[in-house]
Amino acid sequence: MPKAFRRALVTGGAGFIGSHLVDELIRCRMQVCVVDDLSSGERSFVNPKAEFFQMSINDPEFFFLVQRIKPDVIFHLAAQINVRYSVKNPRHDAEVNILGTLAVLQAAKESNVKKIVFSSSGGAMFGKGKPPYTEMVSPNPFSPYGISKRAAELYFLQTQALYNLPCVILRYANVYGPRQGAKGEAGVISVFARRMLAGGSVTMNGSGKQTRDFVYVDDVVAANILAMKFPQSDLFHIGTGKETSILTLYRAMEKCMNISLALNHIPPVSGEVMHSSLDAHRARRVLKWQPTVKLEEGLQRTIAWFKMQEKK
Repeated sequence: MPKAFRRALVTGGAGFIGSHLVDELIRCRMQVCVVDDLSSGERSFVNPKAEFFQMSINDPEFFFLVQRIKPDVIFHLAAQINVRYSVKNPRHDAEVNILGTLAVLQAAKESNVKKIVFSSSGGAMFGKGKPPYTEMVSPNPFSPYGISKRAAELYFLQTQALYNLPCVILRYANVYGPRQGAKGEAGVISVFARRMLAGGSVTMNGSGKQTRDFVYVDDVVAANILAMKFPQSDLFHIGTGKETSILTLYRAMEKCMNISLALNHIPPVSGEVMHSSLDAHRARRVLKWQPTVKLEEGLQRTIAWFKMQEKK
């Protein structure tokens, strides 16, 4: 752990990925502050050893809070993450993902932050190309969510160029794991798990031949820690490079739960990208990161968590 990094601020730290990152930072013996407006996060997910502030990053008070906290590193995960919502409400999506990012960057510049790690999207960054996508492929976002994430990336690139503020951008594939909600890019796992545990039939959009690159949350957290330690600014894809069809995913979950339920197919979502995966060879080579949790093991851990939640 670099001696300069003792205090971390995690925006969106009550969310799915953010709360797992907070846990790991605390295990690394860092002082951690969490800012989250709880619009999608859960207060119960936040490690009790972290200092919690319920606040939007667009709140004017956020700027002064960052100045008071004086973090060495900021992990920016606060975001509107629902692709379908972004199509219906592009203005709000932009307010959170673009204006919110500008608020974080402005506060960081004025507070002498030494490093920012930004959680971006790989799944929504590319349109109807041919996966797996490398960092060299030009972004072609297909949804307002993807557009807002790309705009945020460009602001990070501009900030590091003009102000010499080191920024590492991590583009995630479809992240899954415990604490996952139903509205993120890998929310299908959460939806399936809840319906399967309830014992009813399961609804699937389209044929199920759509493919996604599922990466376990612990592996994503590990990428964030490595990005914090990385001495330069850069951009990395964080995924497995493997495409798994939604139907194959569903059958794997049935096997994990030892059940078989009726599966109802409904029309596909209009404009949905059929195939998506990320080439993470550069992250392996430069960042020294690689995924360690196989899909079957990750699903077992995730389903075990959902079962525990059902008992509460």
